[in-house]
Amino acid sequence: MAIAETENRGSEDAFSLVYAELRRIAAACMGQESAAHTLSPTALVHEAWLRLQRSGPERFAGIRSMKALAAVAMRQILIEYGRRKRRRLRLLQTEFWNLQSGEAVAEDQSSVDLLDLDEAITALGVDFPEKARLVELRYFGGLSLEECAEELGVCERTAERHWQFARAWLNRRLQSDV
Repeated sequence: MAIAETENRGSEDAFSLVYAELRRIAAACMGQESAAHTLSPTALVHEAWLRLQRSGPERFAGIRSMKALAAVAMRQILIEYGRRKRRRLRLLQTEFWNLQSGEAVAEDQSSVDLLDLDEAITALGVDFPEKARLVELRYFGGLSLEECAEELGVCERTAERHWQFARAWLNRRLQSDV
């Protein structure tokens, strides 16, 4: 059996080990989206996996590493989806406005929330990159604080403090945007 074929099968085996957990995480992330959302948790996990496969040779140091990379990919997919949806809504609003010369249709709040969250995480990352990475791992990757501490190379208590700080910072930032 060729080396590339063996490596590919190894990554597929690793994927099958974490598939159910990634699907649960994706469902939780998407649970806050509207019922009309056209992207399913299964599609989100599959798209994330395809992106990881296209990104080059296997970089997975283990299950935790795979979940961390999948978290980044799922965040990117959801943000891209939200941006496309927002862009389509703006076009529809413009058309509606031109036809009716009245009130514009309001944007779907669920897509704005995800985009606002991404902007807030990005802003957090400017001054506190490690804390932003922790939020990404926890929210989009579903890693525990212990797993995040290992991934970030800090003790668990430091990860807990960073998590408390990041949640408070993001909450304040998102509340001020309302």
